[in-house]
Amino acid sequence: MLLTGFQKVEGLSRAVASSVQDLEQSARQLEQATQQTVERLLCEDDRLLASLQKLSRELDPIDEKDDGAVEALRTVCSRYIYIYVFD
Repeated sequence: MLLTGFQKVEGLSRAVASSVQDLEQSARQLEQATQQTVERLLCEDDRLLASLQKLSRELDPIDEKDDGAVEALRTVCSRYIYIYVFD
């Protein structure tokens, strides 16, 4: 049996519609996976920044000669926080 032009177009249309549905499903799955990854990374980032801020506040020089090292570490922590919060 020979297919008419209309039947061929109808078959192609169904094939395209099926492909579009498959692609939409894949896109939804990828979007969900991407969202979960971003949320996980942001939580890890938040924990890191909170730890750095806590460390920066808790640093107290043990004696006079450690004052410069502690201040340098505070500066590094502050810069790290600034870079990751504002960039």
